[in-house]
Amino acid sequence: MSATDNHSREPLLWVTATSSWEDEALLARLLPPAAVLGGDVALAEVPPNPYLIVVARETQPSCEVLLRQYGMITDSNGDRRQNIADGWTIAATILLATAPGKQDKEFRNYADALADDPQRVVLRVPFMREWRLSPISELPRWDFTPTVRGRTGARPRADGLPTVLAAEFDRLMAHVAALTAAGPPPPISNTDNPDQQCA
Repeated sequence: MSATDNHSREPLLWVTATSSWEDEALLARLLPPAAVLGGDVALAEVPPNPYLIVVARETQPSCEVLLRQYGMITDSNGDRRQNIADGWTIAATILLATAPGKQDKEFRNYADALADDPQRVVLRVPFMREWRLSPISELPRWDFTPTVRGRTGARPRADGLPTVLAAEFDRLMAHVAALTAAGPPPPISNTDNPDQQCA
């Protein structure tokens, strides 16, 4: 799937990952408005839509790449901007749990650091053992309708996602709708500054 094949879908979120194309494919499956931005496609080559989702596994190497490449940096003049994704709005950072249970404190700290950017939401996909054993084409998909109409009236949607994850996707798409309503952010200068520092 090329980047330009899906530019007419709205709202369209491009997905890129710090670890593996499998993570990109997983998110594009779970969240239908999203499409994979392949690793061989430069961000500058995809102008139709500014929204980007960055996926990282809850491992230290993956999260370090996430923070270094997709976190916010502060120039010596005090201006804050995104790193390699300048010109894009990172609508969400999604952490993929690699083990069952609660999120480790170390990864909560990464999430807190990324949430410092008001343009993006940070959410987590819980570890689902059965998803690891199933083809991606058989995984559930987020349903944007809060209820499903049937012969007996409205009933809660049944998209197969864990309730907590469905609620997080709802929050993400509401955030994207708010960003869209607010209009595009002001253009960001791509002039390199040798005095950049990590925020």
